[in-house]
Amino acid sequence: MRVLHVVTLHTPTNDFGGPTRVALNLSKGLRARSVDARIATLGDKFAGPLPTEVEGVPSFVHQARHVLPAFEVSGITSPGLLARARRMVGGADVVHVHLMRDLITLPFAL
Repeated sequence: MRVLHVVTLHTPTNDFGGPTRVALNLSKGLRARSVDARIATLGDKFAGPLPTEVEGVPSFVHQARHVLPAFEVSGITSPGLLARARRMVGGADVVHVHLMRDLITLPFAL
């Protein structure tokens, strides 16, 4: 089984907190039970390349673009991640969107 968790943001210091932590904990638990769980998210504030895994969970991390800075986390997106969204969703048996009013999770949910 393939499970995709979609969460808005991951940073080196876990600035986004709860939603990312929940997605990681669920993914780690599923992977411990031999389920192919992965995360799709935006990355921000990384000094080097974006990670391909987070805490042992394979992750699709794309650079966050702050298109509406006044809206903080709700105003970030990634054209690259959104371009892959349909294919990523189609390749998963279950998609868990950790929904927020933002420009990443809403398009995945649609």
